Amino acid sequence: MPGSYFIPLTSYYPVVTRATLLQLLAHPTALNGADVRALEQLADAFPYCQTAHLLLAKAAHDQGSMLAGQRLRRAATYAADRTHLRQLIELTAAPATLVAAAPGAAPAPQPAPAFAANEIAAGSPTDEETTEQQAVALPEDKPNQVIGQE
Repeated sequence: MPGSYFIPLTSYYPVVTRATLLQLLAHPTALNGADVRALEQLADAFPYCQTAHLLLAKAAHDQGSMLAGQRLRRAATYAADRTHLRQLIELTAAPATLVAAAPGAAPAPQPAPAFAANEIAAGSPTDEETTEQQAVALPEDKPNQVIGQE
């Protein structure tokens, strides 16, 4: 409508879903331009969101942006633990390596970690306690929920 004062909500609220943010956290070295723009919107809407600032600093560092120093300083300001920030910045993309296996050969099984009976009984919770704690601690799973909207 011409002359209308209607402004779409997407200009105020970032369109970052929970699933998208979890994907970005799982693969911080694979940030692209659209991800950076979404993170900038998230950081503008929620200025104290350290996750957005950390990922923006990582993207600027990896892309060699002239904003890398500024974003790193801002991320350091909001970071709860700067050692994690440094580890994230120094994280490199894992190279995809292909190992040629002999035809018909199955991959070697990995040995399971061995635990002594006294280690398990000493301080680790039982399966019932762990399941009960998880049932209480886990929020409702809404992977497509837009962050900032209820």
